[in-house]
Amino acid sequence: MELGCVRCHAEEEPTALTHQTAGAPDLTEAGARLRPGWMARWLAAPSATHPQARMPALVDAGEAEAVAAYLTSLDGPAKRGRINRSGRNGEELYHARGCVACHRREGEADDGRWLLAQATLRAKTTPQALADVIEKPLDLNPESRMPDLQLSRQEAEAIAAFLYGGKTPESVAQQVATGDEAIAKRGALLMRERSCSACHEVPDAAAGDATSPAPPLDALANRDGGCLAANPAAPLPRYALSADDRAALRAFLGSMDTAESRDAELARRLEQLRCLSCHERDGAGGMPPDVRRAFHGHVHADAPDHVDPPNLTGVARRLRSEWIEAVLQQTARARPWMALRMPHYPEVLTDGLAELLADGASPAPATIPNASLTQLEHGRALIGSGGFSCITCHDFAGRPATGARAPDLAQFWRRLRPEWIERWTVNPAAVQPTTRMPTFFYQGRSAATHILDGRQDQQIEAMLAYFAQGERMQPPEGLEPPPATVLEPSGRPLVWRTILPDVDARSLAIGFPEGLSMVFDLAEPRLAYVWQGGFLDMRRKWTGRGNGPADPVGQRLLEGPDGAMARGEPEPELRFAGYRIGERAVELRFEGAGAARLSLECAVVARAEVGLGLRLRANWTGSQPIALRLGELLEGEPVRRAGDQAMARLNGVTDAIPCYAQATSLVFDEPLGWSLTEGAPADAVLWFPTTTDEAALRRCLEEPR
Repeated sequence: MELGCVRCHAEEEPTALTHQTAGAPDLTEAGARLRPGWMARWLAAPSATHPQARMPALVDAGEAEAVAAYLTSLDGPAKRGRINRSGRNGEELYHARGCVACHRREGEADDGRWLLAQATLRAKTTPQALADVIEKPLDLNPESRMPDLQLSRQEAEAIAAFLYGGKTPESVAQQVATGDEAIAKRGALLMRERSCSACHEVPDAAAGDATSPAPPLDALANRDGGCLAANPAAPLPRYALSADDRAALRAFLGSMDTAESRDAELARRLEQLRCLSCHERDGAGGMPPDVRRAFHGHVHADAPDHVDPPNLTGVARRLRSEWIEAVLQQTARARPWMALRMPHYPEVLTDGLAELLADGASPAPATIPNASLTQLEHGRALIGSGGFSCITCHDFAGRPATGARAPDLAQFWRRLRPEWIERWTVNPAAVQPTTRMPTFFYQGRSAATHILDGRQDQQIEAMLAYFAQGERMQPPEGLEPPPATVLEPSGRPLVWRTILPDVDARSLAIGFPEGLSMVFDLAEPRLAYVWQGGFLDMRRKWTGRGNGPADPVGQRLLEGPDGAMARGEPEPELRFAGYRIGERAVELRFEGAGAARLSLECAVVARAEVGLGLRLRANWTGSQPIALRLGELLEGEPVRRAGDQAMARLNGVTDAIPCYAQATSLVFDEPLGWSLTEGAPADAVLWFPTTTDEAALRRCLEEPR
């Protein structure tokens, strides 16, 4: 798996090797991020360039320069855009976000973490390109074990500036003959001959295999020579393997038909993704002492569970397998406020891992059978300020708690097994001795005797029934934050300029009285996300020292695609030019080159028994058609049509509240959008229905908006 053997040696009988081998970077725009001199040195001798290199040497020094010349021609030379070196503390973020768990820097002990030597980074790439990789590593390599930490652009640039250091010394800018078309053409031919496309995404000119196909992996047992020879002859790959490495590979190839136990597979996969670099499990793993000290030295929090990752021991008794799957593959998070980020790996590397962690545990019930309305109301009362006041510490349906935050109550049933909720609620200190969670029950009763006579069994049943409502839970008493810090639109839309989570500081939030809100990232510009519920809680901006962003109040429904909202040929460059607030709508204005202008009127429309819609009415005065991107199309869903209207389902944040995009001219592309031509106003609506009934959805298409 480390060496990617199955990329050339296919398996006759597919095993986990086929699906769980990490990929290699996309080379189709290699010249935009890599320096020619570094590429030449790396290609000729990867293991000499980096001590932990897994890539084999495939060319000699002269051939390496030709391949480097070709790769440099692919959107090169490396771009030298500016990054913000005066923003957030990159060193602090490097530790606090968890980069330190998998990476080490020069001078640190060689403990298996990947070395990030400053001299190597400077020789290899530019600060801008390094920030691109840190921000979105899976764009470069969709099967990479370098995970996405959900970093903002500012965070990625700050970390890149810390790792890269100051100005690049001239000594690293070694050049190769990059302007010679004949040399570049030879490089493309060499890439074809050495089958680089087996691992990398490459342009058509370098794709394909000009040699005979490699024998199947299953047929290599007891064979001598080839890649496993002590000194393979050209053009065979030359890996940096020790005698023990070669012996281990031969032993494995001779026993590939041996079944792997569940425990062995789980241990291997946790090691492959370095899960135990942060998490403990059955007494093993966790951050090494030196790493932990460095991590804690840069993280400022008021509670242990705001700092340290959860222990994976007994995770199958605590979490539903569906939640484990959502964490691994859908970026679901129980503690999104933590400085340390749970990494998001590609699906190919996490497929089946949730089932292994669940360890065959029986499915937890989806609902509480026969729960009465009276029982639900008792559960609601117990959670609220008149009962155990759980909302003092716990978030609720996306609303931050007023104190030191604990996981969202609306996620409990989706996330936790009922028997564990009961065990935790009755005696939390017995489960986790360091917890701040108090004990409410003593000898089968609680102090809340005004609810169900304080009886433990009945109160637990009532709370479980209430939790089982999930995102449809009615808010408990006392949930509302202090009104002086909460912005709510009243009678007409409300527009606010402030710093918000997961968006550039240059952003604009719009709240509508109907309960839908949206935020535009004006730096791109783009629609960043839409949420439902309240508008903005300004507590963190208006109290104390004003640290932290404003908090959207409610449930996030849709996240817009990355990058600028408008696209076309050529790509329009739009800048924000102001807004106008009307009685029911807000108009945003953007200016482009020459006379090109875009106005975007945002308003809310409603359909009885269907739900709410966010209407975007656009007017474009540019001479070239453009498309405005709305979101990612959900695969496998039918497209609904009525007359000239089309409606398609988008990939929303939560399946509980679906999202549809409707327009006359939907563009079924990645991502989905709708097209505009000069001077012709065009509508699109983002529907958030409370039903998926086909007849009800068709009403959205057929009735005037």
